[in-house]
Amino acid sequence: MVCTKETVKTHGLNVWVDGSDVGHEPKVDVVLVQGLNAHPYHTWAYHRRSDENKESKGARLKAKFSSKKSAKKAEATPSATDEVFWPRDLLPSHLQSARIATYSYPSDWRSKDFATTLSECGEQLLNVLHQYRITVEASIQTKQGLGRRLTLGKSRTRPLVFIGHSLGGLVIQQALVVANHGNDFADIRESTAGAIFLGAPTQGCDAARLAAWTQRALGNDQPLLRTLQAASNELLSLSRYFWSSYGQLPITCFFENSDSQYGPLAVRTVSSQSATLVGKRRINLETDHSGLNKFWGEEDENFQLFLPELKIIVSHAIDQHHKISTGRTSKIILPFPRDKHFIDRGDIMDRIEAHLKDTTYSPRVALVGLGGVGKSQLAIEFAHRLRGQLPQTSIFWVHASSFARFQESYEAIAKQLRLPGFDDPKTDLLNAVYQWLLSESSGSWLLILDNADDVNLFQHNNHNGSGRDFNEPSIRQYLPQRAGGAMLIASRDRDAAFALVPERDHVIDISAMSQSEARSLVNSKIGVQLGNDHDKDELASALDCIPLAITQAIAYINKKQRMTVAKYLNLLKKDEEEGAKLLGEDLSDLRRDPKVHNSVIRTWQISFQQIQDQHPFSADLLSRMSMFDRQGIPEFLLRVDMSDREFEDGLEMLLGYAFINMEADETTFNMHRLVQLAMREWLRTQKANEKHQTAALRMLHEVYPNGQFENWVTCSLLEPHAQMLLSYQHVSVQARRFQAYILYNRAWYYRKQGNYGPAEGMAKKAMGDSLELLGQEDIWTLGTMNELALTYREQGRFREARDLQMRVVETRRKVLGQEHFQTVDSMSSLASVLIDLGQWEEAEDLGSQVLRIRERVLGHEHSATVTSMSILSTILSKQQRLDKAEELALQILEIRKRILGQQHPDTLTTMNNLANIYNEQGRWEEADRLALQVLETRISILGREHSETLITMSNLANTYYYQKRWLEAEKLGLQVLETQERVLGQEHPQTLNTISNLALVYRVQARYEEAEKLDLQVLEASKRVLGQEHPDTLLSMHNFAFTLKAQGRVVEALSLMERCCELRKKVLSPEHPDTTLSIRWLIKWRSETNEAET
Repeated sequence: MVCTKETVKTHGLNVWVDGSDVGHEPKVDVVLVQGLNAHPYHTWAYHRRSDENKESKGARLKAKFSSKKSAKKAEATPSATDEVFWPRDLLPSHLQSARIATYSYPSDWRSKDFATTLSECGEQLLNVLHQYRITVEASIQTKQGLGRRLTLGKSRTRPLVFIGHSLGGLVIQQALVVANHGNDFADIRESTAGAIFLGAPTQGCDAARLAAWTQRALGNDQPLLRTLQAASNELLSLSRYFWSSYGQLPITCFFENSDSQYGPLAVRTVSSQSATLVGKRRINLETDHSGLNKFWGEEDENFQLFLPELKIIVSHAIDQHHKISTGRTSKIILPFPRDKHFIDRGDIMDRIEAHLKDTTYSPRVALVGLGGVGKSQLAIEFAHRLRGQLPQTSIFWVHASSFARFQESYEAIAKQLRLPGFDDPKTDLLNAVYQWLLSESSGSWLLILDNADDVNLFQHNNHNGSGRDFNEPSIRQYLPQRAGGAMLIASRDRDAAFALVPERDHVIDISAMSQSEARSLVNSKIGVQLGNDHDKDELASALDCIPLAITQAIAYINKKQRMTVAKYLNLLKKDEEEGAKLLGEDLSDLRRDPKVHNSVIRTWQISFQQIQDQHPFSADLLSRMSMFDRQGIPEFLLRVDMSDREFEDGLEMLLGYAFINMEADETTFNMHRLVQLAMREWLRTQKANEKHQTAALRMLHEVYPNGQFENWVTCSLLEPHAQMLLSYQHVSVQARRFQAYILYNRAWYYRKQGNYGPAEGMAKKAMGDSLELLGQEDIWTLGTMNELALTYREQGRFREARDLQMRVVETRRKVLGQEHFQTVDSMSSLASVLIDLGQWEEAEDLGSQVLRIRERVLGHEHSATVTSMSILSTILSKQQRLDKAEELALQILEIRKRILGQQHPDTLTTMNNLANIYNEQGRWEEADRLALQVLETRISILGREHSETLITMSNLANTYYYQKRWLEAEKLGLQVLETQERVLGQEHPQTLNTISNLALVYRVQARYEEAEKLDLQVLEASKRVLGQEHPDTLLSMHNFAFTLKAQGRVVEALSLMERCCELRKKVLSPEHPDTTLSIRWLIKWRSETNEAET
């Protein structure tokens, strides 16, 4: 519905011109936003005063145009009572493809009820626009029918051009900054195509200070007026964020050239400096501040300056939108803004473009050089240029300093693309993004791999002596090669670069800037008032023309009010001797490249000292951050032991000095590698390294959770930082206690993830430190012993697990008491190990005891109680009491589904156990169906190579055997066996079980020699690993006897079966179903032998 003067809304969006109402489909939305104390209609309307001398202005106009043209224009000149609402009356004839609307909000600062803030204004503008472009358009579709829905459905992507007067310009900037964070207003962010600001006070104004003083005198302190005062921190921050996010947009800034009258005072409401943005078009209008938003007609000189700028921006918006809409929709993950001070570096950009322009063969280019020479800045600039030239090309920035950071980047891509399962932590997002990039639907794309410095991360999955685990994945396997895709890599290591880019001419060496380039960089960042040309040249030379060093030095100079280039040089020279001493052998990595000298470090030493002297909290924060992994440091880790004010103040200073940078989510922080190294060296010289290592360790100790499934995401985020901190040599008692705690929780996490080797090492280290520091009977020491026993059990080392668990149970009973929850937990774990060892009666007695205690103390449905029920169900199944086992398993499954959910690992374990019971009962179709369900879920949550996943696959292969689907059983069994041998080892009990099942498949197919080989392998290994009398060893004897019998080796078969029967009577009891089964077959074979002899 098009608005009129009579129907205008005081708050919200008013649409004055809608192209669809006059036969034109709107191609762009133009939204005008009012300033302070404005009326929704009159603020944009020109009103000619009744006493205004119309002839004087008309005469001036006629002198400029021909008589015919002037006469025609004069007809349009308003009469004494006329008004011109120029968005409606002047713009449509020039912007026939535009929908034109105004936005109004509460802005009467004189009212006592006026308490709004700039942030609230911006958010409300976003909400109103977002809702309008969805809801209102939907109603238009309904009215106009299906025939127009395809066109109208594009309203959320239609380009947006903003026009803001005074405060309205700041409201627009605030709204767009908010839209840039998260995806709630992605449609607004991605649709914004340009803006015109009419006297927007980006740096505040003195008039606001006067108004604020007046209101305070009346007892009405207005937060918005405080924000609008000159040099306001909020406005400075807004300007910085707006420029970093939208600096590439076409923007024109208009400013007044006349003072405004405030009573007896004549004041320039908004200065030209405040009303303009650096690097953007700036035009002055012959009017005061209140006239910037009023045009009386086509011949208005100010309108003639304004209109071409608006038409250029609108035309550009429509053109760019057409290019994008006619091709594939691109996606951008580029967390760094374009550097407005970027300096071209010879032919480097041309070389990058030349190598990457032919995407028919998936080209790759690597930029190689020491940290700080500008590799990442070159990549950022290239990405922004590509974005402007080829908007249909998707661009993704990927951190590659570690596998954990690489995985986080791919997860961010999956979230941006909204790939299936992107918000489910169980989804394999690495593979999902890789497959999407390989697909034609991804269109053209550029992948930027930043900080790809560790060559070991890009090699194939093998152990090369570098310390990497055999099964640690390689980043290389997730880097696609497809026509239409390209890759730009930034690396400090030539070996890493060549591992990814085999073509020598595609590896570009990046060194320090030339003297002229460095001079240009300095000039772009420092004004003439802070240093002359000689001083600036000397500064560039003193910093070895390294871009990062120059940038940080200038940040320091600009930050300090009394600092100049000359004073900074004096500080640098004064500290030269001390700086040389600081760069000792510990920083040998920094000296491998002879072109890089010590000046970078000296620059940082000055700033470190200054921060420590003036802001100890910032110095402490930076010191501790330098001890973590330098990338992906989460805010919740840094906030430990800091108040909100201390943290925010400290963070602001570090961001201002550019020692750290903040990612787009504003909750994750990074530190440049050289800053980290320099900071550590500085702390070492102050003998403060150990202090801050311990402090960082304590921070991690506070937030690193246990390894329960619910904590896996947090553990994953903290893992790179745990690896870094635990690589240091900690000697103090306090630090070693923190270390033991972290190791304990990491061991838990790694064990649950199926990484048993690293888990064992962590648990042993935690136990050793705890024994030394706390003693054998300390509850913390007992916890680490319990964790190591659990790891032994997962590794199939049942005897070691039993012996250690028995020590834990005995000591906990003594120290804590029989019914303490930790004592009962260890008793439960011991019962599980006894099951594995075939000591089923002892396991049943102990498990029943635990169940009674837990039911009484914790309740019937507590997770620990249900675990005890699961242990008893397993025992019943082992004893072939299958009906009772099934009944209990179904009860457990109902509880776990209801409380934990269908996909929780504990629920899946119960479903897997129930499938095994169905197998034993001969209900193979039910077993098959349930096992497939468990397998699919475990693969998605735990991965294909987790031990629990492999158990399910092995059980499913066994079900296929019972169903006489022998080829499928063999195929799946071999697949499981290959993985188990590689992941668990050849003699792990699970591996031996799979081999035994394969032997059954071979025997039933009359492949007796193959079956015999496997049966013998299992029997000998079981004797070594499990013992001569373990039930699983006896089962392998039973099976081997059948293979011998099938081969006609009757005497050997009878002898082995006789031995099996004797041992099963002894171990399992004469009445056990397994014992009676062996006895029946022995009797049958003897009878057959006697008949044959007679």
